[in-house]
Amino acid sequence: MAEGTSFFINGMEFNFVIRTQFFISDLPARSLFLQTTYFNGYYACHYCVTKGLWSGSIVVYPYHHNDLKLRSHAEVIAAAKEAEKNSTGKRITNVQGVKAVECWKAKHSRLFVLNIGLPIGITCLPVLNASHWAIYCVAIKLLHAPESIEDINFAERLINYYCRTISEVYDQSLEYYSLHAHLHLPAQVRLHGGLSFCSAFTFESCIRYIKKQVHGTKHLASQIAYWYDMENIVKNKIFEVPSSTGVNQIDLNNEQLDTSISSPRIIQHCTINDLNAAAS
Repeated sequence: MAEGTSFFINGMEFNFVIRTQFFISDLPARSLFLQTTYFNGYYACHYCVTKGLWSGSIVVYPYHHNDLKLRSHAEVIAAAKEAEKNSTGKRITNVQGVKAVECWKAKHSRLFVLNIGLPIGITCLPVLNASHWAIYCVAIKLLHAPESIEDINFAERLINYYCRTISEVYDQSLEYYSLHAHLHLPAQVRLHGGLSFCSAFTFESCIRYIKKQVHGTKHLASQIAYWYDMENIVKNKIFEVPSSTGVNQIDLNNEQLDTSISSPRIIQHCTINDLNAAAS
């Protein structure tokens, strides 16, 4: 990866260096990919060293308990070695519940926060809750497509205020890791651009297209590469829009018209209309 890959085209060498900027996923997929603690664990944040607290039946991340010291590469490697050393080699699972069957998908939450959530919240919620909800909507809207660095800075202050006061507006049970992760969103926007440019929706559509190139469960990458090459090698027939075959004008004296019935009536009707139009 460091030296890249070389291609020879017409006797000329072209060197390509591929670098991974980031990958987009939801919280469970990220933990599975990085082999880190899941979002409902004590050390779910992979940016800082904040430890969650057990509250009732869930793990919460209270704002006043945050330790925003960033993780270092050496600490991550050390933690990975310790986890590997203490691993039993067996996967321990519990009986899965059905509480999340009716939960929204990401696209529904995105639509609600960016477009319709604020007017609905102001109309239906009490003043305190509506004001708190408005802070969140404005902050996410600014980070979605910031026009300047000032927008990001302002959104960062709003998010900090929102996370700091959520336990006062509601209660501590809402301080999940997903809420804590919002504190790092402004830094991600400064690094990678607005949230709108890091959307996973386009990649989900691409995955659906790539899935059609795969048959079975073996050699998936080779299958995708093969069928992609075949689509580019085989020339597809250019689709041409056919010209209109409809008739825009009909001659009243055309032989296809029934001269015994239709023509006199049509001609008489047109003649009367023309006379009325001329008279007016």
